[in-house]
Amino acid sequence: MKKLICLGFVMLLVTLSTFNNSFGMYIFSLSTDLGVYFYLDEAPASYIGECIKNGEGYILKTTADFAKENFSNLSGCYGFSVEVDKNKTTTKNLLDKITITKTEKIDNLQIFYGVASGLPFSTIIENKKVNIQIAISESKIILGSPIILGSY
Repeated sequence: MKKLICLGFVMLLVTLSTFNNSFGMYIFSLSTDLGVYFYLDEAPASYIGECIKNGEGYILKTTADFAKENFSNLSGCYGFSVEVDKNKTTTKNLLDKITITKTEKIDNLQIFYGVASGLPFSTIIENKKVNIQIAISESKIILGSPIILGSY
């Protein structure tokens, strides 16, 4: 049992250290007024922001300023999404940082699925690993890992 607990702790530290030097931290550095949403299995013990009950899980809404601090204190987190003002962010700069595996267009949204380094969540779509989804509209960009779990 002690070995299992130690292994779990080491895996958490590796995940957090990888995330801190990754595309995830780049996302949170884009702007300080971003809406950042963490999707959780359980209510967090401590957090900065607003925690909302969502079906059987929870959504923690915070800002980029507090995203890193919140993320390091969360357990049961299975994804996050970020809203970015398109006027403040270069779309090309975002897309250059990921390996795109699939694209689609739905109404006025251009949607990209791909892989970016250091993100702790992933899923399989059409037999390919995906850990980032980016939806681009006329006014905003929404990024989600492993995919956008909220609405566009």
